[in-house]
Amino acid sequence: MYCSSCGKSIPDESKFCLHCGASINADKPTSLVTPSDRPPQYIKGIGAALNDITDKHGKHGLQVWFELIDSDGKLTRADGKVQIYIQYSHLDMGYRDFFREELQVRKEDFVRGDNDPKFYGYIFRHPQPIIPSRTYRWEIDITFRTGDGKKIQGKLK
Repeated sequence: MYCSSCGKSIPDESKFCLHCGASINADKPTSLVTPSDRPPQYIKGIGAALNDITDKHGKHGLQVWFELIDSDGKLTRADGKVQIYIQYSHLDMGYRDFFREELQVRKEDFVRGDNDPKFYGYIFRHPQPIIPSRTYRWEIDITFRTGDGKKIQGKLK
């Protein structure tokens, strides 16, 4: 399961997030979010996590996710292009450029979170091990371009 506050993976029986300390109330019923199809205004809820997949060099795969928000502050979805750009710091040696991907996405590519019914967004999964296990800091830049050319940006530090 994932923390609804910080998005990091936590054990299923958790009462509090081990990473940010947020209270986890699994018994509380939550309503499913229905996204609008209104044009997105900004990006929210950017998160990233290492996959459990590792190679013989100790590198991990990666997941990155984000949500689009409309002018009323509600979750939305849209056709467009997403560019994911990641830098990382390894052993406090400064940031290194390390991953850039541009993908064409459709409204249908936005999904409900597996463990968080309030999440509705885009999840990018890169299963091949690419991230060193001793990565200390990340910077993730997300750029979303709608079909009409509007550019929306978000950043996770």
